[in-house]
Amino acid sequence: MSHANNPWLVYQDPPDRYPVTLFCFPYAGGNGHLFAQWQQHLPSCHLIGIELPGRGRRFAEPCLHRLDQVVEHCFEAIKRHLVKPFAFYGHSNGALLAYELAHTIHRRLGLVPEPIMIAAKRAPQLGPERALHQLPDAEFIEVLRTYQGTPQALLDKQELMELYLPILRADFALSETYRYAPRPPLPTDALLIAGEDDAIAPPESVFAWQSLFSGHVHRERVTGNHFFLNQHTEQLSHLIRHHIQTTEYAYL
Repeated sequence: MSHANNPWLVYQDPPDRYPVTLFCFPYAGGNGHLFAQWQQHLPSCHLIGIELPGRGRRFAEPCLHRLDQVVEHCFEAIKRHLVKPFAFYGHSNGALLAYELAHTIHRRLGLVPEPIMIAAKRAPQLGPERALHQLPDAEFIEVLRTYQGTPQALLDKQELMELYLPILRADFALSETYRYAPRPPLPTDALLIAGEDDAIAPPESVFAWQSLFSGHVHRERVTGNHFFLNQHTEQLSHLIRHHIQTTEYAYL
């Protein structure tokens, strides 16, 4: 469920019964409900999906186009939930949001996610991304086809794409207008997860995140392409559970 007084957060149960909170940040075009099925595989984690304006139940709200705006709003939304050990999982665009939000939390509250899990995202210090969000509609839709993350039935329906394209352009803009700012490594453990067949964020580009964290960094390849979280949920959730168990807190 999402909550009227905090629309950024999507979760099923009250948090009290769980020893750790796992915040999950979706890929471009995704919403907080993407992670609902993970709860059965991670019974000791309170799963909270992050839902940006314009996505899911917030479809009627205007989208944000700059990552710093999203980080600021997201910080305000989750800071009261950081009273117990917490972890981050960010997939593709969500990885960049998780990383910048972790820096904001560390700077303002002195806390860090343990661990932070970065999946299917090219390391930001490798340079700016191509501005795909500025492509004409026809070219942008062809890019979406090659990414294989948007259902074919949606891509083939012009009236639906007219509704969905502004959301996707906004999400792509969050990442493509972002500029990496060098700073000391984030003092936390990290898990870097790459799809073996990911042509969008090949494994070595994902593993380049390693230099941005000063704790223990683990690198894992999983079966699948860029959207392996949808294709191999059980394998991925098992990996996540293992790495949460082996953090210094040992709270599971």
